[in-house]
Amino acid sequence: MLRSTKGASKARRDQINAEIRALRDLLPLPEGDRPRLSYLHVMALACIYTRKGACLRPGPARGAPMELLGGPELADLVASLPGFLLAVTREGKLVGVTDNVAQHLGHSMVDLVAQGDSIYDLLDPADHPLVRHQLTLPGPPQAERLFRCRFTTSRASRRPSAGRKLVLLRGRFQAPPGPPGAPPGLFVAFCAPLDPPPWPCPDCLLLPAFQSRHARDLALLDVSDSVLIHLGYGRGELLGRSWYRLLHPEDLGHVARQHLRLAGAGAEARGELVTRLQRKDGLGWTWVYARLRPEGPALLAHNFVIR
Repeated sequence: MLRSTKGASKARRDQINAEIRALRDLLPLPEGDRPRLSYLHVMALACIYTRKGACLRPGPARGAPMELLGGPELADLVASLPGFLLAVTREGKLVGVTDNVAQHLGHSMVDLVAQGDSIYDLLDPADHPLVRHQLTLPGPPQAERLFRCRFTTSRASRRPSAGRKLVLLRGRFQAPPGPPGAPPGLFVAFCAPLDPPPWPCPDCLLLPAFQSRHARDLALLDVSDSVLIHLGYGRGELLGRSWYRLLHPEDLGHVARQHLRLAGAGAEARGELVTRLQRKDGLGWTWVYARLRPEGPALLAHNFVIR
């Protein structure tokens, strides 16, 4: 039987280290990022890019070759967006994120990997159930998902919001390239940081928004006349009506959780949610980002229309 010796062990370690260095040189990263990669970072990034290659492998030719975020023109376009693009699997594993994430969260791709290779490693733990629900929610494959959650930001960031940043995700599941009929398993979203105005809202007249005042059971006590523009209802048609009757069925759960939390909280409590409200014509839904706070025996809501 052959016994391992010190020399043989060192040779194996040297060979492994050489393979990892070679793997590091193959990663599509800026030259400045590579020297600061630990071996664990190299392995994690290799897993992410391998996962990306498996999820985005090209299918049969359909005319022009498929290009995914390639070319300097497209890179410039992505950098100019008011947000970043994110792709994850149904299990929340990272597949890709655009380089301009650093502009909004202060993280580079390497920094993200240092925290983990799952979207849940980048989120406030309180938002894990919401995101997990959205990624596993049954529905038509191409149904749009729109929700908000809090991402961690870089400690080195000097932004006032350093620590947590509220981000609005809007995306849908995409069927991977390949044979037709493959189940859509890749969630691709545009992530826009939310920088809402402070309370009170002096600039609301410049935004597509309306204000509503609710009883503690969310029955409408008052609503601004601008609701007519966004939902089609006159003010008098909504007074006394429950907010729950306007909500999309899929949004009842998370709205009820925020409602329950605010109902038992003090005057300093705040609530934020993204939901869909039915328009009067019955033909569609209006997405709103609502910010709520107690006001005496009532709840005051500023509803910003986001679609």
